[in-house]
Amino acid sequence: MPIFTTVIAFWYYVFAAWLKSLDFLLPTSYNILVATIQLEGGTCLNITINENPDTDAVEVIINCKKVNDEILKMIASLNSLECKITGTKDGQTFLVAPETILYIESVDKKTFIYTENDVFETVLRLYEFENSLPSDGFFRASKSTIINLSGVRSLRPDFGARLQITMNNGEKMTVSRQYTGAVKKRLGL
Repeated sequence: MPIFTTVIAFWYYVFAAWLKSLDFLLPTSYNILVATIQLEGGTCLNITINENPDTDAVEVIINCKKVNDEILKMIASLNSLECKITGTKDGQTFLVAPETILYIESVDKKTFIYTENDVFETVLRLYEFENSLPSDGFFRASKSTIINLSGVRSLRPDFGARLQITMNNGEKMTVSRQYTGAVKKRLGL
């Protein structure tokens, strides 16, 4: 019995020394953040973020059973992070920079992007814009509208606990009662 225990202990220390010799292969420091999000169709999206000072690029890998609409929407959202959004006008596709957008509106199941001088139609839905545009610049004003804060010239209280917003191009928009509290809080009013 003592010989068997000695042999096991010997191989344990050999294995431990071998693992210690591989330390140079591990990154010097990294943090891991893990989150799980429940998607509309009941699918769970597991997110793992590895922070590694030796990495030069950000890489997104999507592992799934089959590419479906939810996966395609995620890819569209990731593409919108490129700081350009695509919109169509007169049969042509244009790249629209988020900072030029005054507001985004959904009308009759179609979504439109409004800038100072143009209106573009887009395939993205409002909730996709809400999730992908910078939250410090854009806010939901109603069920059918998202407004760019930098495009707001002025605002004033309106009938029924709503807010009346005047955009830089002179157009008037209304923040519904449901979203007024969040907008006031954000602006410190």
